[in-house]
Amino acid sequence: MRASDRKNNMKKANLLAESLYRLRNNEDYDYAAAEREYHDRQDYEDALGQSQMGGDDKMYDFIARYVKDPDDIEMEMNNYNSMGYQGLSDYVQANLGRDMDFISYTQMGNDEETLRRERGL
Repeated sequence: MRASDRKNNMKKANLLAESLYRLRNNEDYDYAAAEREYHDRQDYEDALGQSQMGGDDKMYDFIARYVKDPDDIEMEMNNYNSMGYQGLSDYVQANLGRDMDFISYTQMGNDEETLRRERGL
């Protein structure tokens, strides 16, 4: 299961949990409005290019360029999430080091991080 699918499922579970909480506590709750708000947030995140999981989806796509087996991709993603770039296999690191899309992506992330730090966010 891709990282974006897991996050999407978590958001749906949170919406359901909130609905059940309000139902149990006899609070008025507009389910249709909550569903619209949920989809509006999804559309907003997609418009920002974060696609529900942001970097994890992008990283999954970058790794998938060089690793074909979905189980191996998940293993690489687990290593990346736990140890960072150094956790990736030598083969993937070597290919990502030459991938201009990946280099551009990481540079954009560094630029955004620097901008946030400078603004104190």
